[in-house]
Amino acid sequence: MPYPKTHKPAVRQRILSAATRAFRQKGAGGVSVPEVMRAVGLTHGGFYAHFESKEQLLAESVRQGLREIWDDFAEKLEALPLPERLSLLVNQYLSRSHRDNPETGCALPILSPELVRHGPEVRAALGEAVGDVLSRLSVWMPGEDEAERRHQAVLMLSSMVGAMVLARAASDPGLSDEILRLNRRHLKEQP
Repeated sequence: MPYPKTHKPAVRQRILSAATRAFRQKGAGGVSVPEVMRAVGLTHGGFYAHFESKEQLLAESVRQGLREIWDDFAEKLEALPLPERLSLLVNQYLSRSHRDNPETGCALPILSPELVRHGPEVRAALGEAVGDVLSRLSVWMPGEDEAERRHQAVLMLSSMVGAMVLARAASDPGLSDEILRLNRRHLKEQP
């Protein structure tokens, strides 16, 4: 009996979800195609029925991973007044929980430094995903002028991602917490 038409797209999504989580946890170089396929209970050979290459999987994982985390932020923030939105966003992004659980967080701090060395497909996906995040973030920035809101969004995202990279890199837990705490305070003090 043949599989229903929904089977192949569902399997593809399972592979993509497992890869997205694994890439965020271990980085692009730390994850192999056989490892991803084992995580969904399939063989390595079945991968190529869904993706042309690991690069394609990585590109789609970047898009999906950033869309998921920022959809989650949007769901939590949309009902709040503007100052509360930004405060909650900064608190959640620059939290110990986000630092300690990269597999469920934003892919930018863990993958960006590595992805710029990949091919055009992955770099294009990263660029598109960053552009999408900045567009979302711009809407939440104060001010009437679209260019100024975009400027603030670029600065906020850059600060949050950079702070998370440094907090995760710090081997001293006290220093890591200090990086998060000081950046939270700094970003909340911005107009």
